[in-house]
Amino acid sequence: MVFGDGARRFLQASALLFGGLGAPGADLAPAGEAASPGVPRVDTRIEAAYGEVERRLDGTVTQVWTNSTPDTVPDLWFHLYWNAFANNGSTFLTESQGKLRQHPMLAGTAQDSEWGWQRIVSVLVEGEERIGTLRYRRPEGGSPEDLSVFSVDLATPLAPGATVNVTVKWESQVPRVRRRTGHKDDFLMIAHWFPKLGVYQAGRGWNCHEFHMHTEFFGNWGTYDVELDLPARYDGRVFSSGTMNTPSERRGERVIVRFQAPSAAERARMDPAPGAGGRPLLVHDFVWAADPDVKPRRATFHYDEWRRRYPEEVARVQAALGPERDIGLSDVEITVLMQPEREHLWQRHFEAASTALFFYGLRVGTYPFDRLTVLDPPHGGGEAGGMEYPLLFTCGSNLFTDERLLDFEPTVIHECGHQFFHGILANNEFEEAWLDEGLNSWADSEAQVMRYGRRRESTAYSGLRFPAVSPFPVTSDSLLGGLLGARAIGVPFVDFRFEPLRDSGFVDFWRDQPALTFVRTHTDPRWSDRNRYVAEPPIETLGASWNYRSRESYRANSYFKPAVMLRSLPAVLGQDGEARFLRGLRRYADAMRFQHATGADFEREFSAGAEADLGWYFDALLRGTGTVDWAVTVSERPAPRPIGFFQPAPGAAFEHRDGSRDPAAAGEFELDVLVTRRGSLCLPVDVRWTFEDGSSETVRWTREEQEASPWKRFVRTHPLKCTRVAVDPDHGYFLDQDLSNNRWYAERDRVAPWRWAERAFSRAVHALHFQGGLGG
Repeated sequence: MVFGDGARRFLQASALLFGGLGAPGADLAPAGEAASPGVPRVDTRIEAAYGEVERRLDGTVTQVWTNSTPDTVPDLWFHLYWNAFANNGSTFLTESQGKLRQHPMLAGTAQDSEWGWQRIVSVLVEGEERIGTLRYRRPEGGSPEDLSVFSVDLATPLAPGATVNVTVKWESQVPRVRRRTGHKDDFLMIAHWFPKLGVYQAGRGWNCHEFHMHTEFFGNWGTYDVELDLPARYDGRVFSSGTMNTPSERRGERVIVRFQAPSAAERARMDPAPGAGGRPLLVHDFVWAADPDVKPRRATFHYDEWRRRYPEEVARVQAALGPERDIGLSDVEITVLMQPEREHLWQRHFEAASTALFFYGLRVGTYPFDRLTVLDPPHGGGEAGGMEYPLLFTCGSNLFTDERLLDFEPTVIHECGHQFFHGILANNEFEEAWLDEGLNSWADSEAQVMRYGRRRESTAYSGLRFPAVSPFPVTSDSLLGGLLGARAIGVPFVDFRFEPLRDSGFVDFWRDQPALTFVRTHTDPRWSDRNRYVAEPPIETLGASWNYRSRESYRANSYFKPAVMLRSLPAVLGQDGEARFLRGLRRYADAMRFQHATGADFEREFSAGAEADLGWYFDALLRGTGTVDWAVTVSERPAPRPIGFFQPAPGAAFEHRDGSRDPAAAGEFELDVLVTRRGSLCLPVDVRWTFEDGSSETVRWTREEQEASPWKRFVRTHPLKCTRVAVDPDHGYFLDQDLSNNRWYAERDRVAPWRWAERAFSRAVHALHFQGGLGG
């Protein structure tokens, strides 16, 4: 890399500022080299100060970028994410109808409003002021009031291989935390907080999308050196994506803290994952949080300890990847940031984060950094929860919780899992959210089952959870549930709706009487993924996050459809399918560590690792709306006796048979099994019929046979009666839209109807008691 004079000055200054540890990237070997050939890299230095009275965060960010493409670049594009919260005309708030996670934005005054904004004060490119060329951009043609993307023109277009140094001075108003970032009293969660350079892609230009309601993020690989000037009471209570390279410095009523990401030690070494090509450790974003009340607790994830806890899982993965593959994982120091009233829950957070580090690491390679931070937001700051950032993620827990209910463990596992699929593979979440969220949803459900088993279902009343659920839907949107729960009474086909009661916590508890009417049940999170997938009609292909028709469609296509698509792949692969699946996934992860993974990369590398041509499968589910639905119908009767004239051999005389039972064929039954493909997608599937003595026969209905005909009949004669027939008997496919028609049983369950009748009667009785009590 060849640096211009401005870039040299930046590197020299940052080396002095950050204690002689070197400029961003200086500790990498070789120094200044891009993450890998063709992968863009930006090294960043930030100085910012926070004023808590006015909730202002102002600063200067210097970014050094090398044009690693063959294009000549005429301008620079930047994100200003907080301007999504500047006014109700932003693209984000227009799409969300003025709400942030269902909270309407409140106007207030200029001092106490919930709004947030960022204003550019100066843009120096190689020391030359370019703010006069600033233009707001709306690449998707969003709202004319949207200010979340801007560009400045370069005085001289940047040639391939050339480097530019750009320093941006900005001012900002910290928003009330309603969507990932902001303040709640003394608590600060500061994310997507500085003018951030977009990602330049050869032939496409700047990938720098507006901040949409459903979109997440995409950023350049690089290093960060950050200096924060904060009120002194935050001293010792500031945490970030980086490591403090020098002790905090007190200056009267202020404190100065400095961070590096990655740390100096991490910059000095390469990615330890075998097969990943020895790439340098980098990050693609930097966030920080501060809270004077937070209680930090620390513990270390040790691979050897978990290997001894789950030897069979280690052996299974080792067998799939081969005895020569080193599947060992690095130890990681985990810092759990808990609120004082919930400090006793820190070990559960640590255990859940360790669950992700272990089970994800076995499948996609080790987490390569030395540390990880888990943040539990305070009461009223929960909207900062459930979000992932490099080396730090947020979750959220309840004060009154029961370990059996797994209130927050699934969230911790999921957000920690993003450290792998987005933190290390760094796909473009604006355009291919499924590549992160979908793979992560597959992995978190697998990890949950392996560590915790099935999840016990519960019902919340004013934040308190009762460990049971209603046997009927009791939301006001359900006719039966609304009627039995006294929530709402509506007349079908008539615009009439009466709501005697609204949801109100303890009143709901009194009305529902869950101890008497609810049932205790456990669910498998893998099948919950499938249920959420089939809940949305399969009418949209996977695409850019802002192009889905609704929030539910975005979640179904970004989270659950790709999760069940992955979970069904071992069945598609057939023999040795689970091992081939693991080899395909690991090859993809190894190839794309510290790159910018794409869907095409996943298809290519996974197919190569699994040794299968899966283009047809991905075409149908990623780029199409293929559906899966098999149905089976069965008839069984005593084998028919021969009646009439039969010729025993060609040319022989016909013999008359009167239907007398042949002693040798006594007790035989004829089984007729008709399997129908009702979905559009043809997948190889097993069909199994089981007889009275427990013996069974399994046949494979191949993809080629289904393409030739949507149905197939199997006729068998057997001395024993058939008791059940199943399509996909081992539940290998999670894609099937209707599981109710996959099974046939010779005898009906005569108990279940009475159980449901008893539950309905019980709920009706308690609803009447409740309504009678209202009248005194």
